[in-house]
Amino acid sequence: GTFNTQYDGSDKDLTVTGAIDITGTLTGNASAISAGGLRVNNTGIFNAPTSVGSCSITGELSSYAFRISGGGTLNNNTGTITFLNVNSRLMMNGTGNIYNLTLNHASCFIMLHSDGTTTIEGNLTITAGQLTTYMEGTTTSKDLTVTGTTSISGTLTCNDSDITLGTGKTDGWALSIGTTGTFTGGGGTHIIGSISTTAWGSPSITLSSGATTINSKYISNGYSINCAAGTTFAHGGGSVIMTY
Repeated sequence: GTFNTQYDGSDKDLTVTGAIDITGTLTGNASAISAGGLRVNNTGIFNAPTSVGSCSITGELSSYAFRISGGGTLNNNTGTITFLNVNSRLMMNGTGNIYNLTLNHASCFIMLHSDGTTTIEGNLTITAGQLTTYMEGTTTSKDLTVTGTTSISGTLTCNDSDITLGTGKTDGWALSIGTTGTFTGGGGTHIIGSISTTAWGSPSITLSSGATTINSKYISNGYSINCAAGTTFAHGGGSVIMTY
């Protein structure tokens, strides 16, 4: 069956104290949805809320905060999935990708568990908390691609993953590290459009011990790498290749 958050042309908000488990179809329209975990099973469809609405995750279902299982479908509708006070896993094994992903709680800790590359079609924003590419309880690294801007005020730990952030992006920074942000590059192969840090705080960036390719620049100021005052910068022992 289908659960639709719109009635008589009006979007209705949906709060689920437990988790949402989808085998049929959930259509979020422009509603605000909050759930203690969300799973889309084989044959299930989640039509996520648009950018006018929201989808917030505050817990987990069967060890996953957000899971699109094989055979399941996510239609992202250019909306945002936000993880709050949750320590759990993210798996994207079905059809579709998250558009914008936000972590926004000091105790938020998200681990990638997709079989292949986890792709964010819009922006990755870590306002608070940590995203690690390690699978839980292992040292297996999972790859990550972000098409838009990656903004970090919490922590992004890349381990040995292959990371692509904002490749070819010119209308803004590909990787922007705020005053409290930490980017730990690990040992994978990285492709990053451009890099910036925010002044007068304590941003920290350590590049990969592998190869990091910088392939663009923020066209409004002409910079590919802009490390502001107060930044802790480490090369990580790898190589930096400029191809723009």
